[in-house]
Amino acid sequence: MKRGNSQVKIIAITGGVATGKTTVAKILSSLLKAKIIDADEIVHELLVPGEKIWKEVVRCFGEDILRKDLYINKKILGQCIFGDISQRKKLEQIVHPAVKKNIKEKLKQLRKDHHEWVIVDIPLLFEAKMQKIADKVIVVVRKRKFQLETLRKIKKLSAKEAENRINSQLPLSEKVKLADFVVDNNGEIQETEKQVRETLFSLKNV
Repeated sequence: MKRGNSQVKIIAITGGVATGKTTVAKILSSLLKAKIIDADEIVHELLVPGEKIWKEVVRCFGEDILRKDLYINKKILGQCIFGDISQRKKLEQIVHPAVKKNIKEKLKQLRKDHHEWVIVDIPLLFEAKMQKIADKVIVVVRKRKFQLETLRKIKKLSAKEAENRINSQLPLSEKVKLADFVVDNNGEIQETEKQVRETLFSLKNV
């Protein structure tokens, strides 16, 4: 699992929307005392009002996507891109390269700091063709009905919006085929933790 002269081991955690990727990342991080690079946090930083990527997104989608505080209204932007593949591609062409660059910069610094393990929590790992950044990939899966339930309850999306959000990503069945390890997050948290521990045992013995 070595890359070049660095001893750092990079584990990417991905899956579908609302499958529990962040939960699995936190469990694994606590077991390994590993640093987490959160792609969603990077996107949030890139979209701070006035930043270069923010300007590009506003230029592309118009000022109607902005809230009064000038932050992008994610619900309105979501309505623009989910269900319209051409609009989604426009956003991805703006955001994905910047996220990839940011992640690579963070990994470079963590290598310099001699971290042994790094976890990258990245929902669109395969969609953005970024799997090569990782030594091993964990895909977190969950039944579609639970994904929809979470999106409607937590994200306050309509049934149609939730469906569009799930359908915008590569199907979980395809992600599983590309995974080194799979964590089934359909049960209780204790069962998920057990699977993460089993995965960690395998990771340490690769």
